[in-house]
Amino acid sequence: DGPGGMKVLRDANELAKTEGRPASIPALQRGLKVANDVMDVSNVGYFGSELVKAQPNTENWGDTLAALRRAGRYDKYVLLDIARLADRTGSYSNGSDYMEMLQIGTNLGLPKEVLKTIDAGVAAGKLTKTDISVADAITQANARIKTDTAQNLLGGYDRDARLPTAKPATIVGAGDSFLSYGEPAKAEEFYKLAADKPGVDQGLVYTRMGIAPYDQGKYADAAASFGKVTGPRAPVAQVWAVQAGIKAKGG
Repeated sequence: DGPGGMKVLRDANELAKTEGRPASIPALQRGLKVANDVMDVSNVGYFGSELVKAQPNTENWGDTLAALRRAGRYDKYVLLDIARLADRTGSYSNGSDYMEMLQIGTNLGLPKEVLKTIDAGVAAGKLTKTDISVADAITQANARIKTDTAQNLLGGYDRDARLPTAKPATIVGAGDSFLSYGEPAKAEEFYKLAADKPGVDQGLVYTRMGIAPYDQGKYADAAASFGKVTGPRAPVAQVWAVQAGIKAKGG
């Protein structure tokens, strides 16, 4: 177990790849568990991405994303993109995963995604609309949509984020709003605009510059953007890239 054990498992997996043999699912599951136990997020990224590549079922996705959440000690902005992957792969494990997304979405002002998550949770039998915290999230989301519409949030962003004087935060904010409101083509445009600006969080921008084309079915573009993510977000992007690859092959 521990780092030495993980190295042995990684080496064995890489050898199987070079020899054209199928991966050992139990060995990858073991590696993921050890990486999670010792809170080694880069190995969680490695074993998780290899596991879902080899066997992309709901259980393996759920275990991989749960390990990323735990070992990564990520902030709400990264947790949001992990939850989005749970949504895209249908692998929310339990009611508390849905509730986490509701809290993050409410906190970050993403009402469309909050309502979408509630619908998915109810359909899966993990949430009920009469639950007080769910009902409260619905009320807040509907109020936020009303405000955003009244203030022409998207129209304002569409105008302001294109100005030569636009601050990077405004451009990223435009991308985030369009992505959350289900307009990924517009979102992609703004993330591309933001990517080279000084002081921008490139890990965040490239991750979402992957999600936006993913949502348009442009899976090769998505994988290319995920591949540019370095630093703390890299394990999350690595797993997103696997899903883009699966979709590219018609999965």
